[in-house]
Amino acid sequence: MRLVYHLDLSPVVQQLADRFGLAAALIINPGDEERVSRSVWMLATRERAFLAQPAIAARTGLRPAYTGLRMWTDDYTNLLQVLR
Repeated sequence: MRLVYHLDLSPVVQQLADRFGLAAALIINPGDEERVSRSVWMLATRERAFLAQPAIAARTGLRPAYTGLRMWTDDYTNLLQVLR
């Protein structure tokens, strides 16, 4: 059995977007069975209208509330908090 780990950086990006007054969206791409892998990523922008575009809004998922995460800076990161 092979274990697969990944980093969930969405809480880090969300926290930084909130801190700097950016609009952020959790984008979910379900993939397909042939060529495209499932992916989840964050999009942050100063242009809130950009996230309202139908192609983006259709793939936007609910942003879960993150608690207990210290804000990442140039001097601090914690990969163990985002390892899934």
